[in-house]
Amino acid sequence: MSILQNILEQSLLFFPLICSMYISYTVMKITDLSIDGTMVLGSAITAKLLLNGFDPIVTIFIAMLGGFISGVCVGFIQYKNSIDDVIVGLLMGFILYSINLNIMGKPHLVIMHTNNIVKLAAELNNEHRKFIVLFISGVFITSLCLLIMHSRFGLKLRAFGDNSNLMQNLGFNPEIYRVIGLGMSGCMAAVCGSMTSQIYCYTDINMGIGMAITTIGALVIGIHFHGKIKVFNVKLLEHNTPTELLGCFLGIFCYFGITNLLILLEINPINFKLIFALIIILSLKLTKKSGIAK
Repeated sequence: MSILQNILEQSLLFFPLICSMYISYTVMKITDLSIDGTMVLGSAITAKLLLNGFDPIVTIFIAMLGGFISGVCVGFIQYKNSIDDVIVGLLMGFILYSINLNIMGKPHLVIMHTNNIVKLAAELNNEHRKFIVLFISGVFITSLCLLIMHSRFGLKLRAFGDNSNLMQNLGFNPEIYRVIGLGMSGCMAAVCGSMTSQIYCYTDINMGIGMAITTIGALVIGIHFHGKIKVFNVKLLEHNTPTELLGCFLGIFCYFGITNLLILLEINPINFKLIFALIIILSLKLTKKSGIAK
């Protein structure tokens, strides 16, 4: 398999996770670090259900429901900004760690011999069937995000992020949009966990550690790309969902591209996070100067 195909597959697999952070961090202006645990929640639910003979497609939707409930809980804990969003994310991560362990029964589950979405596509070419499954998943997630963000509800989500007090003055309850918006964000994170467990045939309690920071980093790089995109030499509007999602994908693509490049250069994996952190810092500096950072 070519390196490019490998990077594309990894990017498509984690695209729902960056869409999750896009909804909370970019649209709602909330730094939700609970997606570390929500991703594992989706993976844990999927693995447990597959081991009990459930259909792999059904398990994805059940995992989405679990992720939605998790996000709703985050929203209720944050109610009226009574607790800082970063602290809530960390607390929810602790809560989900115990919940995930209870679901799994042990820290590591192998689901190699269960039915999964890749095996469902057994009639496809063996070399490309994983890519096709991930591509279909990416199209589904992109369509879902576009549908949400171009609806009246999506516009109100943006209004919540821009000025929640103004929403209240206009007669809308901003807390409803906080709770449902974070629920949708949790949904996306759980999809990533569900897909990851089915693609790699295992679930581990620690598989989500650091994913929130990694995703924010990739999102920052994507925002930088979005800020540079021009059509006929004119910069795009700030709230342009299709190009924002394209920026999200480019951000996660760059992350895995850098990771694969470091592997090719035989850089010690211990230093990967250090190098990527420096790239994130540089991107934050550049986006700040461009006026396109959060």
